[in-house]
Amino acid sequence: MGSSAMNNNTGGSSNVAIGYQALLSNTTGNSSTAVGWQAGYSNTTAAWNVAIGQGALYSNTTGGDQVAVGARALYTNSTGVENTAIGANALQVNTTGVYNVAVGTYSLVTNTFGNNNTAIGTNALSSTTTGSGNVAIGKDTGKLTPTAIGSLVTDFLVNYFPDISRTMTNDGDLGAMDEQRLFYTTDKVEAQAMIDRWRENG
Repeated sequence: MGSSAMNNNTGGSSNVAIGYQALLSNTTGNSSTAVGWQAGYSNTTAAWNVAIGQGALYSNTTGGDQVAVGARALYTNSTGVENTAIGANALQVNTTGVYNVAVGTYSLVTNTFGNNNTAIGTNALSSTTTGSGNVAIGKDTGKLTPTAIGSLVTDFLVNYFPDISRTMTNDGDLGAMDEQRLFYTTDKVEAQAMIDRWRENG
């Protein structure tokens, strides 16, 4: 249900796709549910996934038995399996990490291939990238520091906006909240708007 939802399905069965391009790439994957704009977009053969929210499990191709609830939850996951992400941007950049549980906005947001982590609370373990076997319960436990966020934003600018010569600091023109949004956003239009605003203030 929705434009291009499950548009390429060939032999998959028992799937539910609701929303624009939800489960668009699915071919033979079974028993998955995707609700939201481009939820489960890249899924091809993976099975038993639940993706609810804009871009949830967007990049997942073959990773199965996963739950992603919230905008961009498990967004870049490709082959990781048995992960649970509840909350906007939870486990957002995970790629191959397995058996992780992230509950709360931005929880385990920078984890890429760390395994067996449990993060409960907003920003919990948001500084973990490849570590495994960690447990954090409570808001901001293991959170990225403002200095680290500023450094990450600077890297983002250098990589994606090389024409900018000024150096971003954690107390720069955008402000801490916009810096964090800039680093975590997957919407290039939103990122460009923030960059343009920064340039205007310069």
